[in-house]
Amino acid sequence: MELKDIVAAMTAETRENLALAVEIGRWPDGSKLSEQQKSSSLQAIIAWDSYYGEKTDEPFRVQKGGEFNRGVKSK
Repeated sequence: MELKDIVAAMTAETRENLALAVEIGRWPDGSKLSEQQKSSSLQAIIAWDSYYGEKTDEPFRVQKGGEFNRGVKSK
């Protein structure tokens, strides 16, 4: 299965659950995420955001279309 297929199968709720797991370093059952799980989860989150994420002013966030908000304001 390719990443785009995985992302297409993900819901917004799944993305949020992965984000929370990465943030706290634990799955909902309390078990610790491995480094590989953190890495894979982050890749899935970034990919989901690039396909379905909404425009936001939040810095360091990949947005729909793959645009990256670096948090630097233009003059």
